[in-house]
Amino acid sequence: MRLRTYLILSYLALIAILFAGAWFIDAHVMGELTKSAIKIADQAVNDLTATNIQHSDRILTRMGEYVVKDKAEDVARELGYVLKGKKTADYAKLRRDPRLRAIAIQSIYTPHGSAGYTDLYDQNGYILFHPDKNVEGRNQMDWEKEYPETTEMIKRSFKENYVQGFYKFFDRDKKERQRFSVRVHVPGTPFIAAAIVNLDEFFLPAQQRLQESGQTASVQAKQKIEAHYAALNREVMIGGLLAGLALCLVGGLSGFWFAAAISRPISRLRDGVRQVGEGDFAVAVPVRGVREVADLATSFNELGQQLTEYIENGISSGIPSGATSPRKW
Repeated sequence: MRLRTYLILSYLALIAILFAGAWFIDAHVMGELTKSAIKIADQAVNDLTATNIQHSDRILTRMGEYVVKDKAEDVARELGYVLKGKKTADYAKLRRDPRLRAIAIQSIYTPHGSAGYTDLYDQNGYILFHPDKNVEGRNQMDWEKEYPETTEMIKRSFKENYVQGFYKFFDRDKKERQRFSVRVHVPGTPFIAAAIVNLDEFFLPAQQRLQESGQTASVQAKQKIEAHYAALNREVMIGGLLAGLALCLVGGLSGFWFAAAISRPISRLRDGVRQVGEGDFAVAVPVRGVREVADLATSFNELGQQLTEYIENGISSGIPSGATSPRKW
């Protein structure tokens, strides 16, 4: 392999190694930036979702309380109007009245379906109307030991015209549920109308939808970030490739020039040595190139001059042409 070719290939190999290293570092940095951005975006979306859920919880609670309160007041108002002037001591007769039953027992709906109901009991806790036949006809105080907080709120409703609160009680499937209720006195009667909703059916569906929306937003944000960084990474890679090719071209030309600058004086020395071997001792090469090559050219020129002088001196002293002088060991 010629020196020039060796130098050019070495130069290009060095450029290629540096370019590959820079490309690898760039890919690693872009990957880490993508992961960091996704992590930050995910945390931001989660924080925003949590904040929205907190705000929505307060808003939904207030709205839910208003809806339940409005329902209890409507039932109490309508029952007061229907029972006005009527005797209320005969509970069996009242229970047989389908109109009263339809007013006293109503479902409370949300966009997701039924989430609660209304019932009616008197100021002693006797349950006059209830959607669960196993509960209707019993007394609220029957569960005082199992649910003391619940019965405490019911006791308050005996004396207070308006009572609301959260409590635990079982449903018709005997499953314990967390509930919210509003209890309002029916005007002109000994009865109390109660509007009751199950929290997991009244509030949680909306919160779950908010959480799902937050998760969807998080996924969309991740996808957009990944797509953005993928496009940016492609641009960087293409730009890096073009820059690398340009660098290789410039480096190749520079390497060719430097290799020529180094190899040209050596080629002249090679040609000079060949001419000396052919008997031309007067040949001289230009003293150019790096210092070492220039020193070598100077020494070569001095050697040619010394050989010429030696031959001339030998001829003048009678040494036959073509004779060689004895070597000194």
